[in-house]
Amino acid sequence: MPDEKKLDPNTLKEHLGKHLRTADEFARQERFDEAILEIEKALQLDPKNNTARSFLERVKLMQKRIQEKENEKPVSNEESYEEKTARISQLLAAADEWITKKEYQNALKEIAQVYQIDAKNYYAQAYSTVLKR
Repeated sequence: MPDEKKLDPNTLKEHLGKHLRTADEFARQERFDEAILEIEKALQLDPKNNTARSFLERVKLMQKRIQEKENEKPVSNEESYEEKTARISQLLAAADEWITKKEYQNALKEIAQVYQIDAKNYYAQAYSTVLKR
């Protein structure tokens, strides 16, 4: 580093502290990439700063652990068995109402939705057979 770019020790300490405090705030908010950038700025000012180096490693470890936890979470976008059964019951009840009103096309639409949930549903098959005749 050229001599004209060197900061006096107090100013250097202030700048380092500012970057590390900002990085700490980002790390608490789980904004790890931004925290790493701030720590790297601090390390550009003082490459031998052990506090900044250990903080960088700690932030990288935190980021890795969070990513591992997110990868372990099962994707539960699917309905549970009870929810599927309840939904099928509602659709079959709606189909019954359409049949009562003699609106068979609407009843078939309800049955089609049952097939989307459970392609082998016995009741949907029975309704389909009766309605297609």
